[in-house]
Amino acid sequence: MQLTRQQQRTGRGFSLIEMLVVLAILAILMTLIFTPLIGTFNITTRARRTVEVQDAARYASELVTRELGDAMHVVVNQGDYFPFLYYTGGEPGKGDTVAVRGSGYLGVWDNRGNVDNGHDPWIVSGASIDIILPHDTLGLEGGGIQQPLAYEHVTINGSQHPIIVRYFVGLSRPDDIRNGYPSWQNNIITRPRGRENLYTLYRVEFNPYDPHFANWAIPAPGESSPDGREVWRLNPDFFYDPAQVDGHSYAYWWRKKAVAVMPSSATDLVDFVRTNPKDQNSVYTQARCLVSFAPLVMASDTANPVGGGQYPQTFKTQHGHWTGLQND
Repeated sequence: MQLTRQQQRTGRGFSLIEMLVVLAILAILMTLIFTPLIGTFNITTRARRTVEVQDAARYASELVTRELGDAMHVVVNQGDYFPFLYYTGGEPGKGDTVAVRGSGYLGVWDNRGNVDNGHDPWIVSGASIDIILPHDTLGLEGGGIQQPLAYEHVTINGSQHPIIVRYFVGLSRPDDIRNGYPSWQNNIITRPRGRENLYTLYRVEFNPYDPHFANWAIPAPGESSPDGREVWRLNPDFFYDPAQVDGHSYAYWWRKKAVAVMPSSATDLVDFVRTNPKDQNSVYTQARCLVSFAPLVMASDTANPVGGGQYPQTFKTQHGHWTGLQND
């Protein structure tokens, strides 16, 4: 029995070439449709993150500026001395006194937990600033007005001590040290544990004699102050110290007290730049902090005393960048 030509034509399927042509056409159509669509989503996401970062930066700038106006002393540069002597025995009157200087830098790790030269973290300058608030007469620590971000004021053994307000760049999870991604894993497509460990800007208000924060300064062998005292320096890795106190690491206590003032979940404040990527024999990774604290000098702007026998003495600048010292 023979099939008619119409029956043969009706029962015939697609050939391989025809299917490939159809798939190629579909791929071209999907590319033409989804490429601009994905580009639009990326632009929208980038714009939203830009606005978030701008708002966070504006808030942080206003917060730092407001506290600088009440500061009795600011430590930001390498070598700046703190205005008080630190008792290595803990409480004043116990142990020897040392002078404490700023280190001027902090340690950072890349996004895979690697360190510079195989053993030391990279260092970034200007990533922290210490503001020493005035000692008040109302029985509170850190000035007459309690800062809204400070959840407590610690008094050690009934003694009042200077309070240090520190702004610094640190990891969201200091106990992780960015070991979230294996070296072979694509950290763009897959997200281990569904979260990233990014650098953000913190504010912390601490008592230098509180044992939970005793690692804020470390000895600096071979250095001495102008009056011959032993010198300690700020610990550049204070936020990641695994040493234990009261059953927890220093990193735990610092993270518990610190408050993120730039809480953007999509912004990393430390950038790692690889130089000479085409020449693998001379690749060098450089860490760069996107937030930097540095004092600026304005030309032809001098601080002149107001006069009138005021105490404490008040100075005024032409541009108003430092209007004076204020206490209650």
